[in-house]
Amino acid sequence: MSRSAALRTVGSTPNLRRITVSYAGHAVAEHSTWLAIMVWAYQQGGIREAGFAAVVQLVPSAIFAPVLAIAGDRMPRERVLMIGLATLGLSMAATGAAITTDASRVVVYAAAIAASILLTVARPTTSALLPRLASTPDELTAANVWVGNAENLGLFVGPAIAGALLARWNPGAVYLVMAVVTLGAAVIVAGVRPAKTDVHSDLDEKEHFGLGSLAASTRLLAKNSDPRLLVILLTTLFVVAGAIDVAVAAVAVELLGQSEAGAGILAMALGVGALVGGLVSVTLVGRLRLSLPVAVSFALACVPLALVGATSSLVLACLALGVSGLGATVSEVAGRTMLQGLAPDDTLARIFGLVEGATMLGLAFGGAAFSTLAVLFGLEQALVAIGLGIPLVAALSWRRLRRIDRDRHSADPALLAAVTQHPIFAPLPAYSIEQLLLQFTPHSFDEGEVLMVEGDDGDDFHLTLDGLANIFVGGELVNTRHGGAALGEIALLRDTARTATVKAGAGGLRTVSLSGDDFLAAVTGVPRSVARANVIAERRLGRNAGPSDSGSDRY
Repeated sequence: MSRSAALRTVGSTPNLRRITVSYAGHAVAEHSTWLAIMVWAYQQGGIREAGFAAVVQLVPSAIFAPVLAIAGDRMPRERVLMIGLATLGLSMAATGAAITTDASRVVVYAAAIAASILLTVARPTTSALLPRLASTPDELTAANVWVGNAENLGLFVGPAIAGALLARWNPGAVYLVMAVVTLGAAVIVAGVRPAKTDVHSDLDEKEHFGLGSLAASTRLLAKNSDPRLLVILLTTLFVVAGAIDVAVAAVAVELLGQSEAGAGILAMALGVGALVGGLVSVTLVGRLRLSLPVAVSFALACVPLALVGATSSLVLACLALGVSGLGATVSEVAGRTMLQGLAPDDTLARIFGLVEGATMLGLAFGGAAFSTLAVLFGLEQALVAIGLGIPLVAALSWRRLRRIDRDRHSADPALLAAVTQHPIFAPLPAYSIEQLLLQFTPHSFDEGEVLMVEGDDGDDFHLTLDGLANIFVGGELVNTRHGGAALGEIALLRDTARTATVKAGAGGLRTVSLSGDDFLAAVTGVPRSVARANVIAERRLGRNAGPSDSGSDRY
């Protein structure tokens, strides 16, 4: 899908348009208020206080992020998002009021910590809500593209607004303005109306994750080295981001001789780089080998910080941070894509909840480590240490990254087309389809050979690629299915015996199969997918036959 086509698709779909606009408001508020609290902390006690401010906000956020994400699986996600944005706006207003009225540090930090925790609601909830709002895979892809662009836009626009406000007022003004923006985003989300599906209303209650599931996902990462490596790399990437967050105010004042408003210029340069990185990341789509982009972009995210520590030029510092923003964006996209291909689908949401928490810990550690290094050895030396030391993590993991790449296999184009065009699988997000392609087992059947027998237990699902499948009920031929047909889903969805016997027709038959567990795990995780599967099953059983459905194709 072209960029202009993606824009038209999202713009013409009210629900997706509302989510994209509200998320842009959230991103602007997140990045502008973070800069504001770093500037306020620097004003209170220099680089040491800025590091302390990062830690006391991010550690609680890291703890609560995976826990708050559970709400999105227990309640309607649009309602969770609206409540999260509304309470975030109120906490930002409280923080702004505390700063503006010169309240005690304890009061300011208490309000800022609450806002930081609530900031973790929108990102995972939005990611979980989009598949329920998009009616086609193209719409889902377009929505993900523009939500990602909204994030990068916030990284650019947020600091720009904060810098303008800081030039005339104090950091409290930034919080007060962004409280209004966030409350406006909540109002926009209130208009989101997900389409009804045929899924039973208690599906989410049965499928929700609990704290025990989060613990199970943690154990999964502990046992599997490849996903664990990618989580570590993503976390390390945010260690660098945490260092930059703490550094910008000090760099602007101490190295470049600017006012605190100069921190907004530096942060804005970082955001410009992130926007460019978002455009560059498009080149990763469809790329099988991602280890090299991960490693190169990881280095680009880090090394320019050494240049910032060695220059007194605002222009050079902005260019260096722009390259860093570009590298960080590309590295994060490539790393998350590799992780999506490794983690089991039924644990993916929880694993990314853990990634969100690890991100906060990475930001906290990066801020604390940088401020400690700056106090002990000086600002310039701290920048050089972070910029040149952190890339060693990627260098040490290079061989394992290459091995992960070698284990990935390109998909058969015919299989990819059959899966993405079938009504049952079409609503699945891209990462689910990628995992399914790796789980399918190919089969070839000679003419007359039996695939499944009426009355037997249903333990697998078949998708025909080419050839004919003859359907027999009670020994009588009732239908013939061609390429792209689903076989065996009724027994799996209804937990019953096979409803028909299927044999290969003239010329033979070629199929791919999924185990029953893999099939159910894939389609029941997305409401629209299981709804379409149930509609097909009902039609074939003859319970809901339309004008072209005689009920004779029951199998």
